Amino acid sequence: MYDRVLVPVDGSDCSIAAAREAAVVADVCDARVRLAHVLSRSAVRGEGVDPETADEAALRELAADALDDAERSLDAAGVPTDAVVRVGDAADEIQSMLAAGDADLVAMGTHGRTGVRRFLLGSVAERVVRTAPVPVITTRARPAEDCGPYEEILLPTDGTDASLTGVESGLDVAEAFDARVHVLYVVDRRLLSSSVDVGPALADAEERLRTRGDRAVAAVADRAAERGVEATTAVVEGVPHSRIRSYVTDRGVDFVAMGTHGKTGTDRWLTGSVAEQILRTSPVPVLVGRPKANAPE
Repeated sequence: MYDRVLVPVDGSDCSIAAAREAAVVADVCDARVRLAHVLSRSAVRGEGVDPETADEAALRELAADALDDAERSLDAAGVPTDAVVRVGDAADEIQSMLAAGDADLVAMGTHGRTGVRRFLLGSVAERVVRTAPVPVITTRARPAEDCGPYEEILLPTDGTDASLTGVESGLDVAEAFDARVHVLYVVDRRLLSSSVDVGPALADAEERLRTRGDRAVAAVADRAAERGVEATTAVVEGVPHSRIRSYVTDRGVDFVAMGTHGKTGTDRWLTGSVAEQILRTSPVPVLVGRPKANAPE
């Protein structure tokens, strides 16, 4: 499934958590993990280092500390590991490594701290998710005992080809871990109320969306059956990112896989905002896949 996993690290708790999640996946896939730290003078603000006078030795000392912390998590799992230090903009350097074929999966933290810990905070993780030509697992800091193996995997779908990218990646993980998948379609009532009048027209539109949802989850369940993966399905109403998060909590889900860059209109809820809100706030790891046709050249 995966052979090479890239883990950008910055020394924060969330990047250590990403290393642990990478170890879980790498162990079951017999994959190798590459840890990467990006040196940047602007990143050392708030760390007691003057960014204008910091020499490369000081920056590399900070990098070594970050890499050592992450490597210990992987050593404990017996996962083969190597490390690299790059210089430049974090997102650009990660993208460069991916363009060179250094990895077929990325695992990275979100919501790091400030200063040298900041480069995985929000914007960088989201930039990587938007542009990476390979699936990206994001995770917030959480206790080591909560990391894998994955048994209950949520696959949100909106019925588009874009969402199927996340579905296929999620089924890959489910197969590897012999996990059950939950296929979820959310009927976004905000779209209904903004596009049609109340009364029979609203009821008809809602029925059409529910029918579409039933078809979407059934298609994913059929795909899961073809791959020998147990699946349950649900079609619910509400605000998509909120219903996805509550489903995770209510059903004991320990991993989410979803696509991004869907279409507009009723297909829009997997484009950008929903996926990004989930990866920012999900209590469990989130894998985001992108259609290869949308990958950067």
